[in-house]
Amino acid sequence: MSLELTDFRTFSRGDAKAGRLARMHREPVALATSIVRNSVALMAVGLLAKGMGLVIAVLIARFLGPSAMGLFALLFSIALLIEYVAPLGLQDVLIREVAAHPRERVRLWTQASRLAFAASLVPAAAFLVAAWFYRGDASMRNSLLALAAGMPCSAMALVAQAVLQGMEKMLYITWTTFLTRVASLVALVLMLVQGMGVEAAFISRVLFQAGTAALFVWMILRNAPEPDAAAAHPGLPFARTLPFAVNRALTESTTRAPLLLLPILFTFADIGIFDAADRIRLTLGIMVAVATTAIMPALSRSFARQSEDRHALVSYSVKYVCVILSCAALGISIFAGVIVRLLYGAQFAASALLLQVLIWTQVLVATDAMLKQAMIANGREYAVVTRALAGLVALAALVLGLGHAFGLVGAAAGVLAAAVFTLALDARFVARDIGPFESMRFLWKPLACAALAGAVLVYLDRESTWVRLGAGIGTYLLASLAAGLLPRGERAFLQDALRHGLGRARP
Repeated sequence: MSLELTDFRTFSRGDAKAGRLARMHREPVALATSIVRNSVALMAVGLLAKGMGLVIAVLIARFLGPSAMGLFALLFSIALLIEYVAPLGLQDVLIREVAAHPRERVRLWTQASRLAFAASLVPAAAFLVAAWFYRGDASMRNSLLALAAGMPCSAMALVAQAVLQGMEKMLYITWTTFLTRVASLVALVLMLVQGMGVEAAFISRVLFQAGTAALFVWMILRNAPEPDAAAAHPGLPFARTLPFAVNRALTESTTRAPLLLLPILFTFADIGIFDAADRIRLTLGIMVAVATTAIMPALSRSFARQSEDRHALVSYSVKYVCVILSCAALGISIFAGVIVRLLYGAQFAASALLLQVLIWTQVLVATDAMLKQAMIANGREYAVVTRALAGLVALAALVLGLGHAFGLVGAAAGVLAAAVFTLALDARFVARDIGPFESMRFLWKPLACAALAGAVLVYLDRESTWVRLGAGIGTYLLASLAAGLLPRGERAFLQDALRHGLGRARP
């Protein structure tokens, strides 16, 4: 009897140990699967947002030509820059705080909404003043009035979406955005059929923002838990959100700066040619928001708890964001000519070469965004700001300098070179001040494979699509094999994550 009891206890201890080992193996896989699922949902949201902007741009390009495209692009870029900066960086703080304090979501949302709404009134007033100055141009006046009305709606929608992201309600965000995007696009088509001009695009955008904000707020307030009075959240003081606001302003300025700088050197027609390529590049930019917002809750918890795996999470996130974006950029670069002709027509053919240069910028920007999130999760917001400011100065100098010397292609190369400069600054800081980060293995090696394939495609710009397809894919695969981009251990982990995501995880 005693022997049987001893054997049973020994077996139980062994079984418990095996269970712990199994859980230790499953936890990273489950985390990776959760991040991928959230990323897919946010990617759908981003695709809808960028897709709608691209549809509007294509309609303008097809019907009005490059000059009108350039004028529209400038006005739209200014609007987007202000919309994303107006909430004062509250989005970034809210995602982290709601994830860490889910019972305080209504209190956090209320305070953030008040701040964002008040801040949005300043640019709204500026657009109203501009509308008065352009009162003789009905289309311009109506566009500016629509932008003024949209500022508060945009601020409320962005704040509410950040709260839902902290709650990890990605599926709800996706479906809500899809339905409101479709409704606003239908409204846009109806307005265009009735003979309205450019202002129809901005009016439809206000309808989308107002509808989205209302549905997001409904979900936040629905079944809201009672806040814990004994552990009341300290709130969102402006001093805390300031570094995020400045960083977001710099990030958005960096995104929009190339287009806003071009009027110094080029005509509206040239700007339209550049924007045709840059808009496709920015469509791939949804991966930046996807990568950062999907991983931010897990990254924040990891650094807050001082998890042993936090540095590995940063390293592998940087690497695989780079690899995934490189594959997407490779496909777009190969078919750049076909894409430009299908979307914009033959008069925008010069955009194809620009696209092949600009598309790789987005790989660097997305990869750098992961490094920035590691710095933010570690409480180094001001380090992000200073390096982003240095990158913006470098961008302005390179775009204007290379653009003056080599035209539009030089301006595109300046955008790419500035992204390399900013990425190098952030990678050095993370490796030196955040924790162990093997930049050669997790950053520069994947980028070298991508750079080699991209250079080959630019060299073969005038060759047939099939030649470019074989050369681009072949170069990237050979470079990846030679560099050992995916070691055996990483391949095994990815296979386990895939099985887990398909519901076929091994015990």
